[in-house]
Amino acid sequence: MTVTCENCKKSYRVDPARFAGKDRIKVKCPSCQAILEVERQQGTPISPAPAAQPLAPARVRPQSTTQRVRDEGLLSPAGEVRAGAPSLPEGQRISLAILSGPDQGKIVVVDRPKLVLGRSDSDVLLADPEISRQHAVIEIYRDKFLVRDLNSTNGTFVGDRRITAEEVENHGEFRVGGSRMMLIVTTPEE
Repeated sequence: MTVTCENCKKSYRVDPARFAGKDRIKVKCPSCQAILEVERQQGTPISPAPAAQPLAPARVRPQSTTQRVRDEGLLSPAGEVRAGAPSLPEGQRISLAILSGPDQGKIVVVDRPKLVLGRSDSDVLLADPEISRQHAVIEIYRDKFLVRDLNSTNGTFVGDRRITAEEVENHGEFRVGGSRMMLIVTTPEE
């Protein structure tokens, strides 16, 4: 079934199986993060809720560590940085593109290996009222990039997950308050 976001007007598909016996569900727009209430269309079969599956033993991590850690990545399983001191990569330009929020369309050139994002007392000042004074920090370790939340009130998110620290790739997106950003790495032409 196709749903159009009332906020950003983008359309996307919602799997009818998500209704699982309900006439109405809430979904988050993948583009603008708005919460939408979706009603099951006439003629869409109501599938029963999936049967509960036995849970496999899981390793539980404390909430204060990162949600997703790759063994070869920048962060250890304990959430500690595996690299030395932050440093900018040679021969590359790093920028932050603000994709949504009050500062939408703004491009910020990252000119130092640690850059604090916030509403005040920060390296990058953002007009978003949902952002803390010092909300998050971007840390650069040559070719690795880390977004770290600074115990903000409204959190820092990668996708739908609230994070404490997360490695991001080139063109990786993250959200602070109501502002969605993309990290962009380019090689300037000589």
